[in-house]
Amino acid sequence: MRRALPGFCCAVLFAGMARGQEVVAVLGSDIRPYQDAFESFKKELGIPVQSIIAQGDAVALPRGTRIVAAFGSRAAQVKYPSHIQLVYGMAPAGGVRDDRYDHPPVQVEMSPRMEDILQRLLSLQPSLRRLAVLWSSPARADEAGQFQTAASGKMTVLSIRIRDVSELSDKLREIKGSADAIWLLADPFLITADNFDIIKQFSWSNSLPFYCPTEGLVNKGATASISSSYQEIGKTLAVVVRDIQAGVDSPAQVFPAGMQVSLSRASAERTGLKVSDQELGRVEKLKP
Repeated sequence: MRRALPGFCCAVLFAGMARGQEVVAVLGSDIRPYQDAFESFKKELGIPVQSIIAQGDAVALPRGTRIVAAFGSRAAQVKYPSHIQLVYGMAPAGGVRDDRYDHPPVQVEMSPRMEDILQRLLSLQPSLRRLAVLWSSPARADEAGQFQTAASGKMTVLSIRIRDVSELSDKLREIKGSADAIWLLADPFLITADNFDIIKQFSWSNSLPFYCPTEGLVNKGATASISSSYQEIGKTLAVVVRDIQAGVDSPAQVFPAGMQVSLSRASAERTGLKVSDQELGRVEKLKP
């Protein structure tokens, strides 16, 4: 047995290396969020994985690559060979064309499942019955509709599309008295510094809690965010890749299992949101 053990270990090592070589990670850049997600990805996958920084619309993949885990919109939009199984995350713009590939790409969403978001909102604000969801880009129409479907039986979702920034203030005045809170979709066409300030001031002036999908906006004055961490997204990417390696079919859209809540005490006070001590104890990031 002692003689066989080194050879057995080498066989296991080489098998792990071979599996690792078929998976390559492509990062949109070397910024910290992508690096954090990638480190979590490697830890969960448990095998060596090479990473490449996307420099343009094409990437030179190592020979034998079968699966690409892409982090960020730039990495997801690279034109990979058609045989590649693409799994991508941290790409809020979305929109990878399925017809480029032999196997449909799999997207790991940035946010938790909408049913879970709504349930956590109700925990923060039990009186919530009418939620105004703000969005602008046509690409966000489906997401807004999914909010309405997920809310069925729990609350009413008012889908408010801001077609032009000039109508933002008027649209906000229309929901005064008809909504108990605001949810801002992760819509880059709507989330600008000026627009965010208008929404924030409206929520503060009208005691209307203002929720969003990213922690950074809580630092700027939103009441709370419900999101998935970069580490959780990386972990979920690894789970999808592992399933594909095992021959398990994956849906085209996968949601991270974990979520984290960031809450601003100052904004909660300004908007009249009174969070119970029990719920405060569940908040992952409590800000002044």
